[in-house]
Amino acid sequence: MRAHLTRLIVLSFLLLALPLSTIAQDATPPVELDLSTEAGLLAYQQAQTRVTAADVGLPEGFQLELVAGGLSFPDAVAVAEDGTVFAALSGFGGTPAQVAVVNPDGTLTPVVDAATAGLTPPITDIAFGPDGTFYVAYAGGIAVVDLAAGAVTPIVTGLPSVGDHQNNQLAFAEDGWVYFGQGTATNSMVVGPDNALFGWLPLYPDFSDVPCEDVIIAADPYESPNVLTADNPNDLALTSPYQPFGVAVDPGTTIPGAVLCNGSVLRFQAADPSGTLEVFAWGMRNPYGLAADASGALWVVDNGPDARGSRPIQNAPDSVWRLEEEDAGRWFGYPDYVAGTPVTDEAFAPEGGEPPEFAIANHDALLNGGEAPVPVATLAPHTATGQAAVAPEAWGDLAGSLFIASHGDFGPVSGATERSGHAVYRIEQETGGVETFLQNPHPHEPTGAPARPVGIAFAPDGSLYVADLGIIEASPAGLVPRPNTGAIWRIMPEGPVGTPAPDETAVTPDAEAASPVTQTAGTVEVTETEFAIDMPTELPAGPTTFVVTNAGTAEHNFEVEGQGIEEAFEQNLQPGETRELQVNLEPGTYEVYCPVGDHEDRGMRLELTVTGS
Repeated sequence: MRAHLTRLIVLSFLLLALPLSTIAQDATPPVELDLSTEAGLLAYQQAQTRVTAADVGLPEGFQLELVAGGLSFPDAVAVAEDGTVFAALSGFGGTPAQVAVVNPDGTLTPVVDAATAGLTPPITDIAFGPDGTFYVAYAGGIAVVDLAAGAVTPIVTGLPSVGDHQNNQLAFAEDGWVYFGQGTATNSMVVGPDNALFGWLPLYPDFSDVPCEDVIIAADPYESPNVLTADNPNDLALTSPYQPFGVAVDPGTTIPGAVLCNGSVLRFQAADPSGTLEVFAWGMRNPYGLAADASGALWVVDNGPDARGSRPIQNAPDSVWRLEEEDAGRWFGYPDYVAGTPVTDEAFAPEGGEPPEFAIANHDALLNGGEAPVPVATLAPHTATGQAAVAPEAWGDLAGSLFIASHGDFGPVSGATERSGHAVYRIEQETGGVETFLQNPHPHEPTGAPARPVGIAFAPDGSLYVADLGIIEASPAGLVPRPNTGAIWRIMPEGPVGTPAPDETAVTPDAEAASPVTQTAGTVEVTETEFAIDMPTELPAGPTTFVVTNAGTAEHNFEVEGQGIEEAFEQNLQPGETRELQVNLEPGTYEVYCPVGDHEDRGMRLELTVTGS
């Protein structure tokens, strides 16, 4: 049980953010509730019933309904053709892991108990397949359930899910393929002391990440305290990537790949799961959210790494990928690239340290001589993205948009210093633009509003259901989960669905694919990415406000130099951040560049010509 509980804590802690959006001024204010008491818990459950669409900043024309409150850590929801709502209770915090029917009065009727059925918690997803088959994903396997008889039949087993991350959301294609994400065992392919803190290393000392194809080790072994010999505090261990803790190999060693591999998207044919299981894509960290769209493309939401363990990676975003059949077998770069940028970039250096070295030597072979792929969109660090779903035709102008649940930061435990996530985001497929659709305005206060959205699914009637884990408090001492604070929410359009106004904090990582920006008098829109600055190269003289958005995955800055002025931001812009710089431009020539590290030399520089006003 302790091992299962530890993996459940990792599920919520490591699923990795956009800055918090502006919320309605009349949003529910924070309240002081002691959730360790029966009275405080009851007050919180009553507060859940009073939350409105305005409280969480839903666009005009949408309603919010509490379907069931007072639940213990629900993380997935599925709706049958007849409207019956099913919820998955993950099993987090030592609570029962179950699949249950949500009754019209908000009570639950269990239909699958993980312990009785022999399913290892956490339960990570439930879903109806195209033919009505009911699937349950759990740590290490996937099962189908006969809802009438209650029979549970595992169809995929032995998945490498005893480490930091498990197998995650299921997605179904019209050609019979069933897809699911398989997370990594570690933060960045090196087993270290952090994995002992999460509990699994002492129980599974021979476990490590497995690549999907042969990789050649580039890095020297990493030194760390030997956490398996606690009786000798001076003992040290040397561990290589893709090896169990304390196992070192020389650079140049080949590690064989396998189908049951980590950091991957796997798939199987529903008619023959065990006989058709194969790797569809790999080189990701924790591909948690998966959704297939009407064109047959597969959307994958991948959690970025943390600054922890023997190979820490700082400032890493979550990535949103769009995969086609031609991507089958493709390597997406992890653990040596994050969102298309090499981890050796100084932006990924942990505080006071150096960026990590490459773990793998045979990049060219794995990339087939090409460049590392770049995602459609990114969400800034500590967003903790969860499941994904594509909006149906009933959502009008928003049909086809990708909606992503985000259960948010766990600062200060996770190293986050700013509140992030605790939201539902919308990704515009054509541009990769990101906007906040639902946002808890007080994510670390028990107001009753959706606290940690993680599961998401559209119902046959077009409603959007959200599974809210509930309150999990974070402090320097660790995490304190609060049972009976989770919920299932329903979001419904009141009528024809229009397009909400763009979110000012939206991230558009692919500047070339973005819609053209509109210039207003004295205002210049600037987009920075790795490694380019997108803005006009000729402007009129006069007072000018540069509205600069960091749409990349690394820190950037913006400097204007020439004609006797040199202006820049005092602090660098974080990924997803937008800031204004006001400059009085005189006629002449200026140099515009990013002064961070070697970004200027790598292409973030242009010449600006200012003409007479």
